[in-house]
Amino acid sequence: MVEVRAVSDTACRYLNMLVYGPAGTGKTYLAKTAADAGHKVLVIDAESGVMSVRDSKCSVVSVTNTSDVKEAVKHVSETLGTYDVIFLDSLTEVQQQYVTKYKGKGDKITMEAWGFIISRTFALVRYLRDLPVSIVVTCLPQDLQDEGTGAVLTRPALNGKKLPHQVAGMFDLVAYSSKRGVKDGLEYVLQFAAPGERYLTKDRSGRLPAVCPSDYGQIYRTVFNETRNEKR
Repeated sequence: MVEVRAVSDTACRYLNMLVYGPAGTGKTYLAKTAADAGHKVLVIDAESGVMSVRDSKCSVVSVTNTSDVKEAVKHVSETLGTYDVIFLDSLTEVQQQYVTKYKGKGDKITMEAWGFIISRTFALVRYLRDLPVSIVVTCLPQDLQDEGTGAVLTRPALNGKKLPHQVAGMFDLVAYSSKRGVKDGLEYVLQFAAPGERYLTKDRSGRLPAVCPSDYGQIYRTVFNETRNEKR
């Protein structure tokens, strides 16, 4: 027999988030803010971009090909409980590693190979999302034209017509990263809600502002209604 419980009894403490945006808008830096907030962080680095977290307590595993990705995922599954947050930076680059592996002569990719690349990308994200640990996946952005209206849509940069939406659908939080001017210069921000259809954003918690500083610790505390001095 199935067990029926109150939804409050099934609430977890894991945060799963997709962050996409241009280079230099703090996507990798978000991992540093998680470590600074006391979370144990592992960065799966596919972009050789960990300079922004070099002064943090993050752990890093570099992946440059599909074999590295497989080993990194194996490490994550074998060390559950060691880390609080896994950052995959970035899914755009990991998919490109699949492309490099499966392209044929003359850099041509068959339809069969494309199907495999897309399914492997989706399966990787789903596997990580379902682990008992918080997950942050980053992507670069791409501008697409809506076939019906002609409007420009900004989406995660992933090959596969439906894949950007399918991947976004697996996450509780989807944010577009950017920079904005402040009194002392610039700050990184995440946009969790946007007017119109230009950006793909989402906040299932219903607790985040439309735009907030790119600070994992602050986001975590807000989503789970914690005060600054509380521990997980």
